[in-house]
Amino acid sequence: MLTRHFLPALLCLAALSWHPSRCAAQEGFQVSKSTTNVFESGIVTNYVILTGTSRAVFAQPANTSVEIDGRKSTIKIVPASLKNLIVLQFTTNSPVLPSEAHLPELGRSLENRFADSRVSPGPVCYTGNGPGPSFDIQRGTAFNTSLTTRIAFVPFATQGIEVSLSAASTNFPSQRYAFASFLNSLRVTPR
Repeated sequence: MLTRHFLPALLCLAALSWHPSRCAAQEGFQVSKSTTNVFESGIVTNYVILTGTSRAVFAQPANTSVEIDGRKSTIKIVPASLKNLIVLQFTTNSPVLPSEAHLPELGRSLENRFADSRVSPGPVCYTGNGPGPSFDIQRGTAFNTSLTTRIAFVPFATQGIEVSLSAASTNFPSQRYAFASFLNSLRVTPR
C-alpha cells in the first residue's frame, strides 16, 4: 500500500535528477527554461533565472549545453566544439562598482583575484539592459598555453552578474561575436 503512494513520488524525483539542466533551485536562485519558435532561427531555448530581487532571461546559443550550479549561483554555457566557455556568475557586488567612477577599483579587485595574470580594460559590452564595462584577463596554463577571459559586468538593482568568456588566446578573437550575441540576448529586470 505504501509503495503505491510513494512510487510516483520516487519516479518524479528520479526524473528530476535525470534531467538536471531542466530546472534548478537554490535558496534565492531558481532557473527554468522554455522554447520559442523564432522565424529566423527555428526553435530557441530561453532560460529564466530568478534571484531574490531580479529576473534574468537569456537565449541559449545554438549548439551549446547549459550546466546549472544553484549553490554557486552559476550557469555555464559550453559549445559542442569546446572552443570556449561562457559563465554567468550572479554576485552580491554593489551595482555602483561597475560605474565609470569605480572602474579603477574594479580593475584592482580583478588583479587581486587573478594574481598571476595580466588584467586590462576591455571594450564596452552591451546587454539587453544597456552598456557595461569589461576587462580582459590573460594568463598562462599548466599546458604552456595562453588563456584569455573577458569579464563583462552587468549591474542591476541590488546585485550584478559577471558574464565571462574564456578561450585559448589563439581562439579568443573568433569567439567574441558569439559572446556579444549572447550578451545582447541577456535581459535583467526587477522581480
